[in-house]
Amino acid sequence: ETLDKLIDKQEEKSAMQVLEGLFSDLLFWVRDLHYLKVTGEEKGVFHIDHLEALKESLEGKIPTLEKVTECTEKGRFALQRNIKPKHLLENLLYQLI
Repeated sequence: ETLDKLIDKQEEKSAMQVLEGLFSDLLFWVRDLHYLKVTGEEKGVFHIDHLEALKESLEGKIPTLEKVTECTEKGRFALQRNIKPKHLLENLLYQLI
C-alpha cells in the first residue's frame, strides 16, 4: 500500500527507498527461513518478531539465497533504468515463486 501511494505521487526517490528496504527485508526473510530449516534454532533469527509467520512459510518452497540475491540485483538495475516499481515487484515475485 505504501509503495502504491508513493508511486501515485510520483515520488521516485521515496519509492526507490521503499524498494531498497523491501529488497533487504526479502533477503533477510529468506535467510531466516533457511536458518530455521537447517538449524531449527530461533536464537539467530533476524525477524524474530515474525517467528510464527516464518515457521508457517517453512512448509512451502523456499527460494535459494542466490536466486533472491540475483533477482534483487536485477531489480536494482531495473530501477536505475526507470522501470515502473509496480511492474518490477510483480516480475520479482513471479520469479521467486
